Amino acid sequence: MGQGPARFVDARRGSDSHDGTLRRPWRTINYALKKLSAGDTLYLRGGQYFENVYCAVAGTPDKPITIRSYPGELATIDGGIPEFQTDAARAWEPVPGGVPGEYRSKKPYKNLR
Repeated sequence: MGQGPARFVDARRGSDSHDGTLRRPWRTINYALKKLSAGDTLYLRGGQYFENVYCAVAGTPDKPITIRSYPGELATIDGGIPEFQTDAARAWEPVPGGVPGEYRSKKPYKNLR
């Protein structure tokens, strides 16, 4: 466990304008990573985080930065597009002439590779 303060992220009720406390968590992991220092612990509240996380922050051998799920909750980092899972009926359609179970997105997505 980190030696510094605990910070929190909650994809459902957080805001990146908050201060990262348990009562006022940040919304995104990427924002939170910019705010961490050596020894800090970042708790991810349960849920899915639809972001491509880039971690350029580092602790020290004596004061590592710890990123973990909040106790008793499961946080999943998913770099995908939220609506592909949360609103699948509107996001996908069968591929014309495709094999059974083959689907495609109903709309184009900018910068998606």
